[in-house]
Amino acid sequence: PELTAHHATADDTNEEGDLIMDASSLGDERLRLLLLCCHPALDRDTQVALTLRLAGGLTAAEVAAAYLLPEATLTQRVVRAKRKIREAGMPLSIPANLDERVDALLRVLYLIFNEGYVTRVDLITEAIRLTRQVVDELPASAEAEGLLALQLHHHARSATRIDGLGELVLLEHQDRTGWNLDVITEANAWLRSAMTRMSPGPYQV
Repeated sequence: PELTAHHATADDTNEEGDLIMDASSLGDERLRLLLLCCHPALDRDTQVALTLRLAGGLTAAEVAAAYLLPEATLTQRVVRAKRKIREAGMPLSIPANLDERVDALLRVLYLIFNEGYVTRVDLITEAIRLTRQVVDELPASAEAEGLLALQLHHHARSATRIDGLGELVLLEHQDRTGWNLDVITEANAWLRSAMTRMSPGPYQV
C-alpha cells in the first residue's frame, strides 16, 4: 500500500506524534520522507536505519538483517533517533541545497534495492523508481546516475537468477539470452553519463 505521513510515522512504540509534516514542492511523498529522514544532525547509520524503517517499506526485522544487528538493537536505534528529532525541534523542511543529504539518501536506496534483491522483489522496483526521481531532482549527481546504472544492471538479470526449483543461479551459470537487453542498454547509458562528469564514486565503480 502507498505510504502516507500517518503510516510512515506509526510504530510499535507509539512514541511519535506527527513526526513528519512537509509542504515541499517535491512531488513524491515517499521521496520527501526519505529526504527528511536523512537529517544531517543524525549520524549516518541512524539516518539510513530511520529512513529504511519509516519511508523505505522495510520492517524492523528486515532493517536489522541489513545491518547484521539484533532486531531489538535496531528498534532502539530508531526510537532514539525519532526522539532526538522531536525533542531537539529539528526543522523537517527540505533544504534548497540537498548535497548534505544525498550520500545518506543514496545509501538508503542502495540498501532498499539490496534487500529486495535478496528477499523482496517488490522493493527492487520501488528502489529503482525512487532512484530515478533522485536523478531527476539532482541531474548533476554522478553517483545518483551510477546507483541507477548499478540497480538496472542487476535488475536486467532478474529472470535468470532463480531456477525452476527456486534455487539461486550463479552469474557464470545464468542464461545470458534471458537478460533484458533494453534494461542493460539503459544502464550503460546512465553509467556513461555518470563517468563523463569525472566524479568517481563507489556506485559507479
